[in-house]
Amino acid sequence: MFHNEISSLIEEWLDFLLTNNKNINNYINEWIEKRQQLIHTELNNDYFNLYTISSSSLVNDNNTVSNDILELPWFNCKENCLFSKEKIIEILNLKKDFTNLDFLINTLIDNNEIVTEEKNLQNLLFEKIINNFIKNKIYEISLNFNKKIKSIENFKNKYLNDFLNFFYFTLQKEDVEILLNDILNNLFNIKENNYFILFSMLIPFLEITLRNLLYYYFCLNYLKDKQNNSLQNILQHINLKYPRFSDLLQSNELITILGEDILFLLKLCFGSQNTLNLRNITLHGFISTKEFTKEYLIFLILLFCNIGKEMIKFINNLQNLNNNYENNNLQNLLKCRKLNKDLPFGYFVGDKLNVTNESLQRIKLNENFYLNFNNLLLNTNLFLENCNHLIKRSLFTIPNHFNDWIYCFKLYNEIFIEYYKNKDNNIGLKKYKLLSLLFPIFEHSIRRIYVTSNLIPIVNNLNDNSLQNNDIDDSTLQNSLQQNKKLITIKKHFTRMLKVERNRSLIIFDTILSNRSNVFYKVNENLFFKELNENYINFIFDLFYWPFGVRIRTLMAHGFIHWEWIPIEYIDRIMLLSIALMLKYNYCCNNSCINDTCCNVCKGFMFCKEFVDVEYKSCFHPKSILLDEIYNSLQNLKLLEEMQLTKEYQVLYSKILNSSEKDKINVKLKEWLQYRKNEIYNEYCNDELDDKVDFEMNSDWMKSIVKFRKVFSVEDISDKEFRTLLLCKRIVKEINSIYLHIYETINTKCKKLNNMTKNQLNNFLQFIEFLPILEQVLNYNLFLMIKTINQQKFINENLISSCDRFISQLQSTLLKNIWQKGFELICGFILTYDEILELNYNLQFIKGKHLFKLLYHDVKSIFI
Repeated sequence: MFHNEISSLIEEWLDFLLTNNKNINNYINEWIEKRQQLIHTELNNDYFNLYTISSSSLVNDNNTVSNDILELPWFNCKENCLFSKEKIIEILNLKKDFTNLDFLINTLIDNNEIVTEEKNLQNLLFEKIINNFIKNKIYEISLNFNKKIKSIENFKNKYLNDFLNFFYFTLQKEDVEILLNDILNNLFNIKENNYFILFSMLIPFLEITLRNLLYYYFCLNYLKDKQNNSLQNILQHINLKYPRFSDLLQSNELITILGEDILFLLKLCFGSQNTLNLRNITLHGFISTKEFTKEYLIFLILLFCNIGKEMIKFINNLQNLNNNYENNNLQNLLKCRKLNKDLPFGYFVGDKLNVTNESLQRIKLNENFYLNFNNLLLNTNLFLENCNHLIKRSLFTIPNHFNDWIYCFKLYNEIFIEYYKNKDNNIGLKKYKLLSLLFPIFEHSIRRIYVTSNLIPIVNNLNDNSLQNNDIDDSTLQNSLQQNKKLITIKKHFTRMLKVERNRSLIIFDTILSNRSNVFYKVNENLFFKELNENYINFIFDLFYWPFGVRIRTLMAHGFIHWEWIPIEYIDRIMLLSIALMLKYNYCCNNSCINDTCCNVCKGFMFCKEFVDVEYKSCFHPKSILLDEIYNSLQNLKLLEEMQLTKEYQVLYSKILNSSEKDKINVKLKEWLQYRKNEIYNEYCNDELDDKVDFEMNSDWMKSIVKFRKVFSVEDISDKEFRTLLLCKRIVKEINSIYLHIYETINTKCKKLNNMTKNQLNNFLQFIEFLPILEQVLNYNLFLMIKTINQQKFINENLISSCDRFISQLQSTLLKNIWQKGFELICGFILTYDEILELNYNLQFIKGKHLFKLLYHDVKSIFI
C-alpha cells in the first residue's frame, strides 16, 4: 500500500516535469537539496519544550551558575547536595502546590489515553521539577565541565575511579577503560558531533548495572540470613518483579542501596513518558543526532561517576565479609555476572539469552554476498559516494538522518575491510558504535512504513456526516471542504503516530511487529505485514523478534551484551536489509532510472534487493527451525534404514529369540500401528498406491510430504502456537538423538558380537526384536511433527503435549540402554494400563496407573 502510493505520486511528478519541459536531472538535484534542508522532529511541541535545554530556557530561581558546581556532592548529603529530593521539594515549594505529593512522586502511572486528574497532576509536577530545576542544573554542569575539564587527562584525574566503580558489577576494568577512552576521544573532538551515538552506547549500561546491584543485594542477604531460596532463583525473582526498566526505578531495594535521591533523579530523566524519558527517545529513534545536545551526554557521564561514588559503600560491604565461604561465593558470582569478552556469547548466570553456536551459524550469508560486497567496497570513496546517492533518493530515509546513514556505511566499510581483508578481530567497539546509531534510525524508518501502511484505511473509514453543512449549496465547495478536512485529519493522525507525546503510547518495534490491534491508534489490522512481503517480514523478524534468533538490538538496549560478542554476520545482514529497503522505496527503481549514474548505483546494490526478494530463507521462524530439525532427523532415519538392509544386519535379525510372553502384546501394538498407518494412508496416499500393504511410513515417504518452504507467515503465530512449535522442535531433536543412538549402538555391538557373553548376546537380540516397533513408533511421532509444520492454522496442542511426555522419557531411557523399560514406555503410549494387564504382560519397570495415564496417547484421529 505504502509502496503503491509512493509509486503513483512519483509517476505523477515525472509526468508533470515532462509535460512542462523541465530538466529532470536539474530538478531532481534541486528537490534533493530542498529535501535535505527539511527538519523532521519527532517530538511534539509539549515534549520538545520539556526536552530543549539552553541558556535562554533557564529559570531565574536564585540558583545562578556556580563555578564550584562540579565539586558539589550530587546525592545523599545533608548540606550542599546538588540533587537532593528534599531540597528540590523545598526550593520549588511543591508541598504547597501538590497536596498528594508523595503519591504523585512515587507512583508509576500507565501511559494510556485515559486522562485522569492524577495523571494531569503528575504531568504538571514533573514538568515543574524538570523545567525549573533539573534542566538548570544540567546546563550549569555542562557549562562548568566545558570550562574546567579541558582534556582526557583532566577527566581521568578527577573522575576515573568513580567511573570504574559504576561498572564494578558489569564490566572488566580493562574493558571499562577501553569504552571510556573511546567516549572521551569523541567527546573532546570538536570536529565531530557524535553525542547521540555516545549517549546510546552508554545508556544501556544503566539498566544492567541496576539489575546487578539488586542481584548482589539479594545474594548478600541470602548468604547472611540463610533465607530459604537458591542463588540460581534470585535473578529470576528480580526479572519477574521488575521486568521493565521503569519498574526497576520503583525498587525499594535500590533505594536501600543507593538512596532515594538517585532513584528520584533517574525517574525524572529516564522514567515514564511524562518525564524527560531520555533513554526511550534515543534508543527508539524519536530524536535525531541533530537535535540531541551535548549537555545530556555530559550529564550522563557525570551521573555514572556520582552513582559510582555511592556504589563504593555497597562494594566495600561485599569485600568486607568476614566469612571466607560467603566472600568466595560472592566473588565467583561477580565474575560470572560480568560481561566478559572471553566467555561465550550471552554467558550469564541466571539469564537465558538463547544465543547458541547454532544460532550464530544460521545467520551466515552465502559466499556470493561477500564477493558482491567486496567488489563494492574496494574503492571506499566511490562506495560512500554511491551510498550517499542511494540514501538521498530513497523515501525509506529522511533528511534528518542522511548524514547518520552515511556515517553507518562509513563505519561498515571500515569494519568489513578490517575483518574480511585484514583479518583484524579487534573491531568489537566499532561494531557496537555502528549499531548504537543504526538501530534507532532503522527503527524510525520502519515506523514510517508502519504508520503509512495503516493510515489509509483509517482515513477511508472517517465519518463524513459531521462535515455536512446545510448552508452550503455548492456541492463542489462542500466536497472541497470535506477533502480538506480529510487531509487535515490525515496529517494530524500521521504526525501523532510518529511523534513522542507525554500521554500516549509510543509506536516502537514491539508495536510495529505485533499482529494485534492497537486501540490507542485505531489500528484494527496491522497492514505493515501486507505492505512488506513475507521475505522482508521474515528478515525483520529474524533480526529483531524471534526468541531463538541473535537479537542483538534487544540485548544491547538492556545492557546484556559485550561489544566483542556482536557477530559480524549480524551486521552484514542488517546492512543488506537496509540497502534492500532503500532500493524498494527508491523512485529510480520503481520507475525508469533518471540517468546513467543513478542506474549504475542501483544496479551495483541490486543484489541486496534480489537476495531479499528471491533468495531469502527464514533463519529463526519456529517453523523454519523445526523444518531443519525434521530434515536432519530424516537423514539419520535414512542411515538407519540403509543399515538394516545390509547382509550383516539381516544375519543378525535371523537370530532373534522368540519370546512367548510378548507375543500377545506385540500383536496388539502392531495392530495399533497398522491402524495409524491406514489412517495416514487414507489421508495422503489413496491416489498414489493401490495397495495399503505397499505403504511404508519411512524416510523417503515422509520427505516427500514435507513442504520445504523458505519463508513462513508470521501473522498467524499466536503465543500458544509458538509454545507448541517449540515443543515440536524439542520432540524432533529427541527423536533424532534416538535414531543416532540406535544406529551407533548397532554398529558398535555388531563389531563385538564374537566377544559377547551369552547374556549380552541375548539382551542385544531382544533389542533387535524390539527395534521394528520402536522405529515405527518414532516414525509415527516424527510424522505428527511434519503434519504440524504443514498445518496452516490449527495445531493440536494436546496431541503435541502427549508426544512430548512420551518421547522425553523414551529418550532418557534408551540413551541409558534400558531397552526393556523403553518397550514398556511404548506400551504405555499405545495401550491403557488395564489393556496391558488383560494381556498378562509382566511390567518390570513401570508400575501404577498414574504414569500410564500421563503416557497414554488418547487421540481417536490425528486428522480431526
